[in-house]
Amino acid sequence: MELLRFKIDGLKLYENNQLDFDFVASQRATDGNSDSLNNIFNRIYTHNVLSIVGINAVGKTTTLRMISEIINTYVSGKALSDKDVFIGTDFKFTVYLFDEILDKIFKIESNVKNIKSQLTFETENVYEKGVSGVNKKNIFEFNENNLILTRESVDSSLLPDNYSVFRKIINDSEHKSKIKTEFYYDGYFSANYLLEQKYVSPEIMRYLDPSIEKFEVIDDGSDVESIDKKQFVLKFYGSPAIKITEVSDLKRYFSAGTLKGISLFTVAELIIESGSTLLVDEIENHFNKAIVRTLIDMFRNEKTNRKHATLIFTTHYPELLDMFDRNDDIYVARREGKMTVDNLAKLLNRNDLKRSEVFESNYLGGTAPSYDLMMSLKKTFENRFGK
Repeated sequence: MELLRFKIDGLKLYENNQLDFDFVASQRATDGNSDSLNNIFNRIYTHNVLSIVGINAVGKTTTLRMISEIINTYVSGKALSDKDVFIGTDFKFTVYLFDEILDKIFKIESNVKNIKSQLTFETENVYEKGVSGVNKKNIFEFNENNLILTRESVDSSLLPDNYSVFRKIINDSEHKSKIKTEFYYDGYFSANYLLEQKYVSPEIMRYLDPSIEKFEVIDDGSDVESIDKKQFVLKFYGSPAIKITEVSDLKRYFSAGTLKGISLFTVAELIIESGSTLLVDEIENHFNKAIVRTLIDMFRNEKTNRKHATLIFTTHYPELLDMFDRNDDIYVARREGKMTVDNLAKLLNRNDLKRSEVFESNYLGGTAPSYDLMMSLKKTFENRFGK
């Protein structure tokens, strides 16, 4: 299943109480700007890399967490579980998916309630249509003749309240072996993930720290797979091997950036291999720009990303966007009272402008810190410490 678009109504923190996020390329695909696109059918393309950019406290992380929930629920068939990210009581989810196995497009309408901090599906309708004759203008158009499934038609004892009825389609014999997943990587991600791996690429290690000769994850030889049983063996060139038994001890030998890079690139390798989705919050944290560009290029490059895995990341740094060839793979998060998340292609018609300068100049509004607030803060410090 390929996520095409989702819309959530009832979100109190967002302008018009709505978040609308589109994965389908709206701009033309040309030889010069289509390297990071995936032609899923006809002349419909989706993005291999999407970014959400904005200053602090504008809703980037909240939006990324919602994307994670939508993928988990409607693509992977898991429970709707992150109750804290949905601020409100009554929601309507409208989700569009492409089924590459059946060459079908699905539309799911889900009415969800937040009851005592528990998310519960109330009613749902699932619509289906073929791809023949579908183009950018009509891809999201459905009618009542396309209705194929309702939540009421399924035995409630077989469908928990926090699972979508679309799970019934995902879990059939044709789709079950090809379910895609997502991995949410944030600033609190720990090295425990490395302990779950049996192998870490030496190329990843050398790229992040050329002084490392060997890095392995081993266990005690027992048959039981247990994180507590595993250990690290680390060897630097010209030094004896070191056995590390506690994850926390890794920080003695690795910088925060190296440790994050090892785990993140290891995750990226698995995501690219499976054609799944990697969500990274604040991608620039602990990294220099060259390393960030390397990670992004792994997903943009067709030679390394043959299964069209997807990278979706948030960032504070607009200069990262200068490596993008298009505007429709960039979302701009802003907040003036309520939060907005807008596709840059709808805000900026020109591709010739340097995107970092557009953001830093506050040309779009809400993309740079307030000058008045900055001066007020400076004056406060001057009054306090300048006498």
